[in-house]
Amino acid sequence: MMATLCRRASRPLYLLSLLLLGVSACSAAPLEVPLGVDGARVVDASGANVRLACVNWFGTEQLDGSPSGLHIQDPKTIAETVSRLGFNCVRLPFSVQNVLTDPTLDARTVKAATEKGYKIRTSMDALDAAVSALSDAGVGVLLDNHMSDAGWCCNLVDDNGLWYNERWPEEAWVEAWVKLAARYRSTPLVFGADLRNEPRETRVKAAHGTPHACRVVDEPWGAWRDAFERCGRAIRAVNPQMLLVVEATGFSVTLPVHEIISGSGAVRLDRVVYSPHDYAWENPKNLSNLTYPAFEALLDKRWGVIATEGKYPILLGEFGASQVEKEHSRDTSYWRHMMLYLAKREEVGFALWSLDSSGANGDGKTPQWCKPPCCDKSGGSGHPHGEFQDWGLLNASYTGAANEAMARDLQNLMYRLKLAVMAV
Repeated sequence: MMATLCRRASRPLYLLSLLLLGVSACSAAPLEVPLGVDGARVVDASGANVRLACVNWFGTEQLDGSPSGLHIQDPKTIAETVSRLGFNCVRLPFSVQNVLTDPTLDARTVKAATEKGYKIRTSMDALDAAVSALSDAGVGVLLDNHMSDAGWCCNLVDDNGLWYNERWPEEAWVEAWVKLAARYRSTPLVFGADLRNEPRETRVKAAHGTPHACRVVDEPWGAWRDAFERCGRAIRAVNPQMLLVVEATGFSVTLPVHEIISGSGAVRLDRVVYSPHDYAWENPKNLSNLTYPAFEALLDKRWGVIATEGKYPILLGEFGASQVEKEHSRDTSYWRHMMLYLAKREEVGFALWSLDSSGANGDGKTPQWCKPPCCDKSGGSGHPHGEFQDWGLLNASYTGAANEAMARDLQNLMYRLKLAVMAV
């Protein structure tokens, strides 16, 4: 059975609860870790297929240094809400800077958590609180190195496009990962490591030339794969059970499918999951007029064929749309197409962007490291404290879904295979 079966429910009670209460009344069962890989499937400790049904919880990577929402709600309530909605994992971003420097937090950022008795003083305290609450709720954690510098992501001028920069070289990136892998070694539900979010070219100030000159720094897939393997081996040396997740270059939109399928470009480590990202703006501008078969063909070409060929698992690490209803909008067309695609590609895991309903992370100012001419205010500024996030899964109190219809769409994906198995 899949890992998203309602806890402690027999089959008749499970089906009755779906019929009478809706799937939102069910909690995700804990993942049976460690997770492994079998062809295009992620499997649990018993060898059963697992569909990773995740949601992103941003914040620890940013200037405030804490998972967002802790100014409104305590970690336990947020984690239990995630589980109750049916998700079996959370993708939890962090920055190299915040892990290695562990800055003291502004008390406003974690006000609700501290009022509930949580002792949170620094960024790592906040990360620990989130990880512990998720684990207690039976929700798996996929750690994600989102940034090197603390700040908002992502564009071509934020100087965080690669896994290294002047302030945080590759050695610091590996050091941060080893620190976290060791820190959570005794927390089995911290099951995976997404080594770098959206690798891409970056523009930095030229060493010579006019004051306004920039140079483009980029790395091909082969160089990124080699760095991934170096870091992956360092992680496995201290935490051998970690599932490793690799994203594509170019904002993780298009994986080198032919090289991966043939093996010539595949990561040369075991238990690896490939992770593209996909948003409406990465698809044709006429998305509202695009037929579903055309949409399916585009996604299969960009990354889906890796799974359909049975080669390696795919986790759609980021996708999403506004949780505010916008009928006939580009977001609505994209969402409908993506829900059908994921329903048909049952081997593909997913991670919605994002859980957060408010931006409690980032003061809305340009970070100190981000300077003209190669960076502007959009390059890592974050969201002002408390700013509304219309893409957030959760409502303003972090106690339930902001958009019940969209939550049900996701739950249909989570429970569909389970119901099909029960019907046999």
